[in-house]
Amino acid sequence: MPSNSQPPSDTRPRFEFYPLDSTKLQCVELDQFPFVIGRAASASLQINSTSVSREHAEVVRTPTGFCLRDRDSTNGTSLNGRPVREAPLVDGDLVTIADIELTFLCAALGRLQRTLTKPLPRKKPAAELPGTTPELALARGLCEVLLLQALPLEWNSIVDSRTDAQLWSAGHVLAPLDDVISQGNAKSPTRVASRLELLSWHLAAEEFDARGNHGGLLLEVMHPESLDERLVAALDEVASLLSSPHRLGLRINWESATATPEVQYLLERVVDRGYAVVLDEFADGAASIEAMNSLLPDCLVLSKPVVREVAQQPRRLQRLEIVQTACSAKGIEVALPAGTAEDDLAACRDLGIHLVQHSASGSASKSYAAAHA
Repeated sequence: MPSNSQPPSDTRPRFEFYPLDSTKLQCVELDQFPFVIGRAASASLQINSTSVSREHAEVVRTPTGFCLRDRDSTNGTSLNGRPVREAPLVDGDLVTIADIELTFLCAALGRLQRTLTKPLPRKKPAAELPGTTPELALARGLCEVLLLQALPLEWNSIVDSRTDAQLWSAGHVLAPLDDVISQGNAKSPTRVASRLELLSWHLAAEEFDARGNHGGLLLEVMHPESLDERLVAALDEVASLLSSPHRLGLRINWESATATPEVQYLLERVVDRGYAVVLDEFADGAASIEAMNSLLPDCLVLSKPVVREVAQQPRRLQRLEIVQTACSAKGIEVALPAGTAEDDLAACRDLGIHLVQHSASGSASKSYAAAHA
């Protein structure tokens, strides 16, 4: 039976988790093997959810430790955010079964270390724990970033090459955090990746004001899971942070924006609310532009392969001209990606494409806290 607490010196293998519809942390000891997790009443740990198979997964003891196995479940089993069929299970690992996250513990830890292994963010860095995996270390690092609000940004902009007027500014999270956040699961508003993305938006708004930027502010959507019913409210929240009336918008990858009708409907709501939408990494043809009806972005930023060597290849330049003509007919601005070669820039200007994306070097911010210092 699950208990509410576990002695800090206990070295027995166990799971700590929050049951469905409960905020009280539970602990269950793995006192038999295989330890079966599932919906069935006979399971060692029963989870009453239709998303959980009768015998969803199991933990077995091996000569070298413990092993997690998926038992051909319908919705799969994840370990530290990655789907697995069978994988070693070590102290501090996070097992996800449907809507339940189980933290596996099997070492004698101090009070601070036990706090870090719970499904809660830590406040102070701790010594490396026995059996810590790179994935878990990275997840703990994200929690540290969130709590210390130390999220580095670099800035880029979209400018009009004819006048050097800055139309849009956008803050981008620096590597490697950008890749980590983009791969994160943000279906729950309490997930670290989702909270970090919202934090980056808040930081971008404050820095935008502090830098005295001109034009509008673009908030980058780093992973498709952020495109849910909370999006418009999040934009309203960021808009309230701007001290002066600047236009606010989203910058989102073209493929993510057109992935499903639900995403397109959500972006339509964003536009109806008065926010802009800029689609990045556009690599499609004029047919995709002509098919746009309800969702018309303010701007399309072309992908680098689309404009590479167009000055030397007439057919590619002609294809780009058709895309530009289709966008012009819909009232959509077209921008060239950062790093476009000078001869390709000149060829694109001849087609009437004058907006260019610029990456600002040495523009990384230090932290959200620094903005308030």
